[in-house]
Amino acid sequence: MSKHSTLIHVHFHGNGQHFYFGSIAAIFQLFSREDVGVSRSTLYTHDLEPGKPYSNQKCTIRKGRMYRKKGNRGNALV
Repeated sequence: MSKHSTLIHVHFHGNGQHFYFGSIAAIFQLFSREDVGVSRSTLYTHDLEPGKPYSNQKCTIRKGRMYRKKGNRGNALV
């Protein structure tokens, strides 16, 4: 069975750049409130969910899942 992690996708409209983060808080370690056009607390209040993005004039922020294959590390035969 595959595992999944939270993935936050930020797409800036002006320059078309895409960035991916593991949490909302991580966005604000790289970008300021002014860069994104929204505060961290507003994003938490918006309650991002898959299919429920946040969008403003500067960017669109989506929450999704990143699926990974289960690895075999630690399962080697001795």
